[in-house]
Amino acid sequence: MKWVTGKKGSLKRRLLKTGAILVAVFGTTTLILIVAGAPPLTAFYYLLSGSIGTWLKVAQVLTGWIPLTLCACGLVYSFRIGLWNIGVEGQVV
Repeated sequence: MKWVTGKKGSLKRRLLKTGAILVAVFGTTTLILIVAGAPPLTAFYYLLSGSIGTWLKVAQVLTGWIPLTLCACGLVYSFRIGLWNIGVEGQVV
C-alpha cells in the first residue's frame, strides 16, 4: 500500500488537492466567461456536448488525444533523464 501513503502524502490529501485544483479551474473559467459576457452554464453545456455528445465526437476526441498523450509520455521520459526535446510536432508525425 505504498501508493496510498507514499512520500507525497496520503490519498485523502491528494484527493483534496485535486478537488481544490478542479474548483479553481472551473472558478477561473466561470469568471472569464462572465467577464466576456457569456452565460457560464450554457458554455459548459456546449463544451461537454461538443466533446462527448455522441459516439462520433468521443471517437474524434480520442483520435486527437491518444497521439498527444503518447508524445507527452515521451517528453516526460526525456525530461526525467535531463534532456530537452522541443520537436513534439515531429514526434506526432
